[in-house]
Amino acid sequence: MEKERSNDQKHQNKQTTNSEELSESKNNSQVSTSFAFQQQFTSERREGSATDSSSFLLFAQIIVCGTLFGIATILLWQLPFSTRFRNRLEPVASMPVQQDELECSRTCRIQLVESIAQNLTFPVEFSQQPALSTFSAWNILINSAKNSLLIAAYKSSLRGKHVLGEQALNNISFQGEKMFEALISAGLDRGIQIKMVENAVAKDKGDNEDGNSLAKRGVLNRRVLNLQKIFNTGVMHSKVIVADNKHFYLGSANLDWRSLTHKMEMGVLVQDCPCLSRDLARIFEIYWQASEKKCAKEVQKMIQQMPPAFYNSQKPLAIFDGENNKLDVHLSASPRSLNSPRRSWDLNDIVEAIKNAKTFILIHVMDYFPMFLYTQKGKYWPPIDNAIREAILKGVKIKIISTALHFPNKGLGFLKSLEVLGERHSGGSVSVVS
Repeated sequence: MEKERSNDQKHQNKQTTNSEELSESKNNSQVSTSFAFQQQFTSERREGSATDSSSFLLFAQIIVCGTLFGIATILLWQLPFSTRFRNRLEPVASMPVQQDELECSRTCRIQLVESIAQNLTFPVEFSQQPALSTFSAWNILINSAKNSLLIAAYKSSLRGKHVLGEQALNNISFQGEKMFEALISAGLDRGIQIKMVENAVAKDKGDNEDGNSLAKRGVLNRRVLNLQKIFNTGVMHSKVIVADNKHFYLGSANLDWRSLTHKMEMGVLVQDCPCLSRDLARIFEIYWQASEKKCAKEVQKMIQQMPPAFYNSQKPLAIFDGENNKLDVHLSASPRSLNSPRRSWDLNDIVEAIKNAKTFILIHVMDYFPMFLYTQKGKYWPPIDNAIREAILKGVKIKIISTALHFPNKGLGFLKSLEVLGERHSGGSVSVVS
């Protein structure tokens, strides 16, 4: 089992990449960081060869919060294609000890979940039993919550009427409508204490409408995190639901009807895992407290007073499945300057995961841009791109899926460059689908 090693890189402009763009970073004085690798697995979901292996090196950087503010990610190493793990937690020197560690050792379960766009089908030879849907995962968390729900959301547009008008057909946004109703039932009928942090200011029509509506109805306590106001740049791009500090969803899907039925999304549903859930709640608490701050200096002072991370890349949570396969798990976040003590920085973790790959890497992103895209002067930003190129030269086979939705000429140019490198190297290879 290869254990993740911390690579204390320089600050690299405090950036990772956007959860919807694999490169987007900003300069050292800016708080907004972009997150990369929205759905990134070295285990293929639809190719039989990957599902047969239980010992290959897998890294899955599952996003908690694709951020221009904070990302929490689960790093999964040497993951067999199994969705249930039992944790045997060893005491970690100098790290906080949770009372729930014994419970985690008996019950911790991690399951991949995904959204598949309606009417999207796959060839029979590449199909397999589908993962649990994002809709089902959210249903489980919201409907089974007994005491509390923590929600971090880039947007809240569960009902189609905000975009499609009052005449919106139920079959278009019906899953989002059901989630909206489930939250109302949880907050008003069952008395669940719901806290929600949402990005501000809304980018598109209807982005914050349902968060506003739920707050006005008394369903939840809502705060907005406006990083533009505090830091003059950035957005909070997180996607997190934590139930009872015991179960959580962490992934790429927005709190939006389109993320349930019209987009491809991926994440994890973690159940009966208070160890990780409480660690994720600490990241949520940073969002919650930062929403009340007026300037960057106040936020920095707050960060210094936050409790440390329970686990990180050097001291992960050790989980074993029924066949004694080990899984090291921790949450990481971005930007580095807003991480609480002992929290791993996701750029280090992403690069280290790529470097540790032995056989293949699968990458699924919206856009691939190893550059600062939204600054006045474009600037190359190479950390992840360089790591991928080094992997190719080591003989690692890489497959990339990218929609190239924004600035396609630039994005496809970078991808073509990777393909050419793969063609000229006898060991490694790069296949791109866009």
